[in-house]
Amino acid sequence: GQVQGLAGSQNQVAIATASGQILYYNAATLAQEGTIDFFSRQVALSADGSLLAAAPDELTSFTLNIYSLPSGSLLYSWPYTYTPSTGVGTCVGNAAFSGSGSSTLLLQTLTANGGEWEVSAPTGGSPIFSSSAPVTPEACNFPGPLTPPLRVSPDGTLIATSSWANPDMGVPFSGPGIGTDLYANGKLVTAIAGWPVGWLDDSHLIIATYKDDTSGLNGDYQGC
Repeated sequence: GQVQGLAGSQNQVAIATASGQILYYNAATLAQEGTIDFFSRQVALSADGSLLAAAPDELTSFTLNIYSLPSGSLLYSWPYTYTPSTGVGTCVGNAAFSGSGSSTLLLQTLTANGGEWEVSAPTGGSPIFSSSAPVTPEACNFPGPLTPPLRVSPDGTLIATSSWANPDMGVPFSGPGIGTDLYANGKLVTAIAGWPVGWLDDSHLIIATYKDDTSGLNGDYQGC
């Protein structure tokens, strides 16, 4: 089937297809290790390749599944309900992993009635962190540039987020108002002027700064 989603790690490669199967391979030998029957339009792998998150296609299911690799066994399901005709309910806009080993975290963008980022253990439990994120309705199929960022440090202990989406794409724009909130183990510790681009390592975060654009729409990048 046509490729719907693709993910890779140091040990595994996973491909979600339109035929309703997820194929996964050994990253070193490229030998196929198994097949999972699930209609998914986006997949994500943990750093060591031992966990696979499969986001639903919203045509057959709204459930996000977590699998163990290479066995392919289902570890946990995150069930959501959403009615496209009424726009009522919750669906997964995106899913990703951060951290490694026992500190691996699952990041979800939950959309539909409003929207939020949620960070938790891959197999359930109370959220470690959640933040309201104004997300456009089409993010049920996949979040776009209007989805605010959520950046988690490699060790999973620090979270950088902003109420602003990509300053290069968002409208309207007000440069001085862009800020980044930094959380440690789910608690706010400081605020930083600028927009979070990503982590270089556990102690270095790239922050981009912008100024007002003359057109009043997008931001003018100044530096980082």
